[in-house]
Amino acid sequence: MDRTEKRYAVDRAVYEDDLKKILTGLETEPDWAKLLDDDRGEIAARLSGQGAVGSRQNEEPAEIIRKYRDLLIARRTLPGLIEELKAEIKRRLPAEPEPEPVPEEGGGPTAEEIVEADALVEPALIITAADLDSWLAGIREKLARLLKSNKRIRIKGR
Repeated sequence: MDRTEKRYAVDRAVYEDDLKKILTGLETEPDWAKLLDDDRGEIAARLSGQGAVGSRQNEEPAEIIRKYRDLLIARRTLPGLIEELKAEIKRRLPAEPEPEPVPEEGGGPTAEEIVEADALVEPALIITAADLDSWLAGIREKLARLLKSNKRIRIKGR
């Protein structure tokens, strides 16, 4: 059992180091600085909440094996968590002030903007309704920017 405890301790240390690196990576995202302090704290807490519980001396072998199993599962789900947290950063961005539209003589949209569907849709892992809302909000934001520039939008592609 000593061997399992040692492997768990080593793997746990590597995992916790990975969590620190992931947080540093999120903090370098361009939108991170735009978030409110509370939002940054909540996102960081979700990541730090993924840390494995430290091993105590004289634990039962079954408890160590359970913790090691949980650690292995947590490591496998990290890529999905990273994508989820990046989407959460985008979702929590404060709204940009809307520029005042410049009225044209005709009043309606004047030019047509052709947008490929692939340009609107960003790859994402959608697991929860919040993930879906965040993903759809990104598409809506892109289309809203085009509408604000007083253009009609034609979506082409798939």
